[in-house]
Amino acid sequence: MTRKERNFYNTNERKITALKKKGNIITFKERWAYGNGNAIQIIVTGFKKEKSGAVKIEGRAYDSLWYKSMDELLNAVDWNFMNRNYEPDKRDFL
Repeated sequence: MTRKERNFYNTNERKITALKKKGNIITFKERWAYGNGNAIQIIVTGFKKEKSGAVKIEGRAYDSLWYKSMDELLNAVDWNFMNRNYEPDKRDFL
């Protein structure tokens, strides 16, 4: 299987597992500003969900933006890049 053919994150369940797993590197489609810099990737340390349904990823050096829903967060992540470059822990999919 070539890198272009890989599709580890082919279900929302797998995507959500990846977003919540500590230590994972998540790559977004667009950069966002934080402090004196900007970011496109985050190393997961935690996950927050508000009663309103808003979600964000807590990161090692900075957090992601708040998203109105899990679907909005899933759409913000560059899953094509993730499939080509990151191989998830197989135990996540058992």
